[in-house]
Amino acid sequence: MATRLQISQKDRLKEIQHRISQYDMRFPVAEINEKMGTDMGNISNMLKGKKTISDNFFTSFNKAFPPKDGVPGVKKEPMKSKGSMTLEDYIEDLKADKRELQQIIKLNLTGLMTVLASLQRHDQAFHETILRSLSRIEGGNKDLVLEAHSYEAEMQIQDSLQGSSVKSGT
Repeated sequence: MATRLQISQKDRLKEIQHRISQYDMRFPVAEINEKMGTDMGNISNMLKGKKTISDNFFTSFNKAFPPKDGVPGVKKEPMKSKGSMTLEDYIEDLKADKRELQQIIKLNLTGLMTVLASLQRHDQAFHETILRSLSRIEGGNKDLVLEAHSYEAEMQIQDSLQGSSVKSGT
Protein backbone atom coordinates (compact mmCIF):
# COMPACT_ATOMS: atom_id res chain seq x y z
CA MET A 1 0.00 0.00 0.00
CA ALA A 2 1.39 3.38 -1.02
CA THR A 3 1.83 5.93 1.71
CA ARG A 4 0.37 9.35 1.21
CA LEU A 5 2.95 12.12 1.10
CA GLN A 6 2.45 14.70 3.84
CA ILE A 7 3.33 17.82 1.88
CA SER A 8 0.85 20.51 0.88
CA GLN A 9 0.12 21.47 -2.71
CA LYS A 10 1.63 24.88 -2.07
CA ASP A 11 4.88 23.32 -0.78
CA ARG A 12 4.96 20.82 -3.66
CA LEU A 13 4.68 23.64 -6.15
CA LYS A 14 7.40 25.64 -4.37
CA GLU A 15 9.70 22.60 -4.37
CA ILE A 16 9.12 21.96 -8.09
CA GLN A 17 9.74 25.63 -8.89
CA HIS A 18 12.94 25.54 -6.81
CA ARG A 19 14.08 22.43 -8.68
CA ILE A 20 13.31 24.07 -12.02
CA SER A 21 15.55 26.91 -10.93
CA GLN A 22 18.28 24.50 -9.74
CA TYR A 23 18.29 22.73 -13.07
CA ASP A 24 18.24 26.08 -14.91
CA MET A 25 15.34 24.93 -17.10
CA ARG A 26 14.59 27.37 -19.89
CA PHE A 27 11.51 25.45 -21.03
CA PRO A 28 10.41 23.54 -17.91
CA VAL A 29 7.21 22.08 -19.37
CA ALA A 30 9.05 20.60 -22.35
CA GLU A 31 11.99 19.37 -20.23
CA ILE A 32 9.75 17.69 -17.65
CA ASN A 33 7.69 16.14 -20.46
CA GLU A 34 10.81 14.84 -22.19
CA LYS A 35 12.23 13.26 -19.05
CA MET A 36 9.00 11.99 -17.45
CA GLY A 37 6.60 11.54 -20.36
CA THR A 38 3.81 13.45 -18.59
CA ASP A 39 1.33 15.34 -20.75
CA MET A 40 2.53 18.91 -21.37
CA GLY A 41 -0.93 20.39 -20.71
CA ASN A 42 -1.08 18.69 -17.30
CA ILE A 43 2.45 19.85 -16.45
CA SER A 44 1.60 23.41 -17.44
CA ASN A 45 -1.59 23.40 -15.35
CA MET A 46 0.27 21.99 -12.33
CA LEU A 47 2.96 24.67 -12.61
CA LYS A 48 0.25 27.34 -12.78
CA GLY A 49 -1.47 25.87 -9.72
CA LYS A 50 -4.61 25.01 -11.71
CA LYS A 51 -4.21 21.24 -11.32
CA THR A 52 -3.41 19.16 -8.25
CA ILE A 53 0.11 17.77 -8.08
CA SER A 54 -0.47 14.08 -7.35
CA ASP A 55 1.70 11.93 -5.08
CA ASN A 56 2.76 9.84 -8.10
CA PHE A 57 3.78 12.88 -10.14
CA PHE A 58 5.64 14.49 -7.23
CA THR A 59 7.51 11.27 -6.43
CA SER A 60 8.40 10.72 -10.11
CA PHE A 61 9.51 14.34 -10.42
CA ASN A 62 11.80 13.95 -7.40
CA LYS A 63 13.37 10.84 -8.97
CA ALA A 64 13.80 12.49 -12.36
CA PHE A 65 15.10 15.76 -10.92
CA PRO A 66 16.75 15.05 -7.54
CA PRO A 67 17.72 18.07 -5.44
CA LYS A 68 21.22 19.30 -6.15
CA ASP A 69 21.86 20.89 -2.77
CA GLY A 70 22.31 19.09 0.51
CA VAL A 71 22.00 15.55 -0.87
CA PRO A 72 25.01 13.25 -0.41
CA GLY A 73 26.43 12.03 -3.69
CA VAL A 74 24.78 14.75 -5.76
CA LYS A 75 27.25 17.35 -6.89
CA LYS A 76 25.88 20.85 -7.01
CA GLU A 77 26.90 22.40 -10.31
CA PRO A 78 27.71 26.09 -10.18
CA MET A 79 25.75 28.31 -12.55
CA LYS A 80 27.79 29.10 -15.63
CA SER A 81 27.60 32.40 -17.35
CA LYS A 82 27.49 32.18 -21.12
CA GLY A 83 30.93 33.78 -21.23
CA SER A 84 32.65 30.99 -19.25
CA MET A 85 31.04 28.08 -21.08
CA THR A 86 33.17 25.65 -22.99
CA LEU A 87 32.36 24.97 -26.61
CA GLU A 88 31.10 21.48 -25.68
CA ASP A 89 28.74 22.95 -23.05
CA TYR A 90 27.48 25.50 -25.52
CA ILE A 91 26.86 22.79 -28.14
CA GLU A 92 24.98 20.67 -25.56
CA ASP A 93 22.84 23.70 -24.64
CA LEU A 94 22.05 24.27 -28.30
CA LYS A 95 21.12 20.60 -28.77
CA ALA A 96 18.81 20.73 -25.74
CA ASP A 97 17.20 23.93 -27.05
CA LYS A 98 16.76 22.29 -30.45
CA ARG A 99 14.98 19.27 -28.90
CA GLU A 100 12.67 21.54 -26.90
CA LEU A 101 11.82 23.67 -29.90
CA GLN A 102 11.18 20.57 -32.03
CA GLN A 103 8.73 19.32 -29.40
CA ILE A 104 6.93 22.68 -29.33
CA ILE A 105 6.80 22.83 -33.14
CA LYS A 106 5.49 19.26 -33.31
CA LEU A 107 2.65 20.07 -30.89
CA ASN A 108 1.77 23.28 -32.74
CA LEU A 109 1.82 21.53 -36.13
CA THR A 110 -0.49 18.81 -34.85
CA GLY A 111 -2.96 21.45 -33.68
CA LEU A 112 -2.72 23.38 -36.93
CA MET A 113 -3.26 20.24 -39.00
CA THR A 114 -6.43 19.48 -37.03
CA VAL A 115 -7.77 22.99 -37.64
CA LEU A 116 -6.84 22.83 -41.32
CA ALA A 117 -8.65 19.49 -41.78
CA SER A 118 -11.75 20.93 -40.11
CA LEU A 119 -11.66 24.01 -42.35
CA GLN A 120 -11.29 21.83 -45.44
CA ARG A 121 -14.37 19.78 -44.46
CA HIS A 122 -16.35 22.99 -43.85
CA ASP A 123 -15.20 24.47 -47.18
CA GLN A 124 -16.17 21.26 -49.02
CA ALA A 125 -19.66 21.25 -47.48
CA PHE A 126 -20.15 24.93 -48.32
CA HIS A 127 -18.99 24.34 -51.91
CA GLU A 128 -21.41 21.42 -52.32
CA THR A 129 -24.31 23.52 -50.99
CA ILE A 130 -23.57 26.28 -53.50
CA LEU A 131 -23.35 23.78 -56.37
CA ARG A 132 -26.73 22.22 -55.42
CA SER A 133 -28.34 25.66 -55.24
CA LEU A 134 -26.93 26.66 -58.63
CA SER A 135 -28.09 23.45 -60.27
CA ARG A 136 -31.59 23.97 -58.84
CA ILE A 137 -31.67 27.53 -60.20
CA GLU A 138 -30.26 26.60 -63.62
CA GLY A 139 -32.68 23.70 -63.97
CA GLY A 140 -35.65 25.95 -63.34
CA ASN A 141 -36.60 23.77 -60.45
CA LYS A 142 -40.27 24.42 -59.65
CA ASP A 143 -39.67 23.41 -56.05
CA LEU A 144 -37.27 26.31 -55.66
CA VAL A 145 -39.88 28.75 -56.98
CA LEU A 146 -42.51 27.25 -54.67
CA GLU A 147 -40.08 27.42 -51.78
CA ALA A 148 -39.44 31.11 -52.47
CA HIS A 149 -43.21 31.81 -52.70
CA SER A 150 -43.96 29.91 -49.48
CA TYR A 151 -41.17 31.80 -47.72
CA GLU A 152 -42.61 35.08 -48.98
CA ALA A 153 -46.11 34.09 -47.80
CA GLU A 154 -44.74 33.00 -44.43
CA MET A 155 -43.02 36.36 -43.99
CA GLN A 156 -46.29 38.19 -44.85
CA ILE A 157 -48.15 36.11 -42.25
CA GLN A 158 -45.51 36.85 -39.62
CA ASP A 159 -45.63 40.55 -40.45
CA SER A 160 -49.43 40.62 -40.14
CA LEU A 161 -49.28 38.69 -36.85
CA GLN A 162 -46.69 41.11 -35.48
CA GLY A 163 -48.80 44.04 -36.66
CA SER A 164 -51.91 42.68 -34.96
CA SER A 165 -50.04 42.02 -31.72
CA VAL A 166 -48.77 45.60 -31.76
CA LYS A 167 -52.32 46.89 -32.35
CA SER A 168 -53.76 44.73 -29.57
CA GLY A 169 -51.04 45.90 -27.17
CA THR A 170 -49.45 42.50 -26.51
